Amino acid sequence: MNGRTSLIEITPRGREVFGNVRKARIGAYSEILGGWPEAELSRLEETLEKLNHSLAEWEKK
Repeated sequence: MNGRTSLIEITPRGREVFGNVRKARIGAYSEILGGWPEAELSRLEETLEKLNHSLAEWEKK
């Protein structure tokens, strides 16, 4: 690396688009997972937490 950096900033329109995409994703997940039993949702949550932890550890290497 040569030491140069760049600072980027999201525009108001970018924030709006990001928010709309986030809302759509949450809505889709709610629809897809809406019929899952609570126990399966809990297992999914635990597994995703484990995956996120493993990814964070892997990135440190």
